[in-house]
Amino acid sequence: MMKCMRQCRYLIVVFLTILGLVVPAAYAGPLEDAQAAYEARDYETARTLWLPLAERGIAEAQYSIGVLYDFGHGIGTDDKLAVEWYRKAADKGNKLALNNLGAMYADGEGVEKDTGRAISLYEQAARRGNPRSMENIAYLYYHGAGVDKNLQLAVTWFRKAADNKMSGSQFELGYMHEYGLGVAEDQAAAANWYRLAAGQGEVIAQYNLGLMYLQGRGVEKDYKQAAELFRSAAEAKDADAQVQIGMIYENGTGVAQDWQLAREWYDKAAKSGNAYGQYNLGVIYYNGSGVPRDHELAGIWLLKAAEQGHSTSQQLVAEMYLNGDGFARSPARAIKWYRTLIKQGNVEAYGGLYIAFVTVATDAISNTLESWFGYELQHRAL
Repeated sequence: MMKCMRQCRYLIVVFLTILGLVVPAAYAGPLEDAQAAYEARDYETARTLWLPLAERGIAEAQYSIGVLYDFGHGIGTDDKLAVEWYRKAADKGNKLALNNLGAMYADGEGVEKDTGRAISLYEQAARRGNPRSMENIAYLYYHGAGVDKNLQLAVTWFRKAADNKMSGSQFELGYMHEYGLGVAEDQAAAANWYRLAAGQGEVIAQYNLGLMYLQGRGVEKDYKQAAELFRSAAEAKDADAQVQIGMIYENGTGVAQDWQLAREWYDKAAKSGNAYGQYNLGVIYYNGSGVPRDHELAGIWLLKAAEQGHSTSQQLVAEMYLNGDGFARSPARAIKWYRTLIKQGNVEAYGGLYIAFVTVATDAISNTLESWFGYELQHRAL
């Protein structure tokens, strides 16, 4: 579960004081004014202020003009011009430009794709203390993108970035320790890395750490802590976390049981397209758990989940079509869903398929007899 397949580069130009960059005093004011305009999304003013400085060789301004062309802020996107300006700044050792130029080479944007050149640029940026570049190198080795896949090297570079408080790298180290990727499996270490990332707002880390507290892996089982982590991730619109907090309220795990809150969280997950949320919401309406029983509404949500491949929903939908429960009775549609289940290896679906075929045959015979008797009655009446 890696977070970034595409190489990451800086989008927002950050304050010079944060970067720790030293520029001539005469240029500091215009650079800060340009920064303020950029943050206000007044890209034309920012460009007007940056361009003269960039043409005079100020690396920070050259990098910033590169960002404008790279992301099309206030001007049309132009990868080649972005590369040109990034290179000017990179040649002067600007660590942000080195990273972004490396990303252009890694992705083949504005230049011919060259992973070796990308890594060289990233390493130069990393030596200057750029943690984003450390993380980018790690991703290349993790995915084997243009280089031989090397999980041990990926761990090394993720650790360098994580030590510089890169929350994404902290998450990746948690994941790699949890599943023994490039390191020995270590659930406690996984939990520690997830905790660091979660503390910086990494939603996936909050969710994964919540699972560890729920299951007691690498940490002592703690339902209340799990609920807090799931709730944080759910409030950040993570659909899986919304399902988990819904289940916690449904089962009263570490919290007071609350069907209303369970339904509300399932509803959020379901409306975002999460099949488990759709299934759980459908079951709540089918059983009337904390809400009025509504089999038609249940059928709507269960069908959505079934169409996404949720096998339990497929089984329920087949039965509901067969019995005319929540749907208009349709043995033919039941057969379709039973066949889908069988293709997925569900041998129990053969029983339902047999009943559905018998129902179709029985309906056909019944319809034939009704037609025949209707004809006879009409003929005799004549």
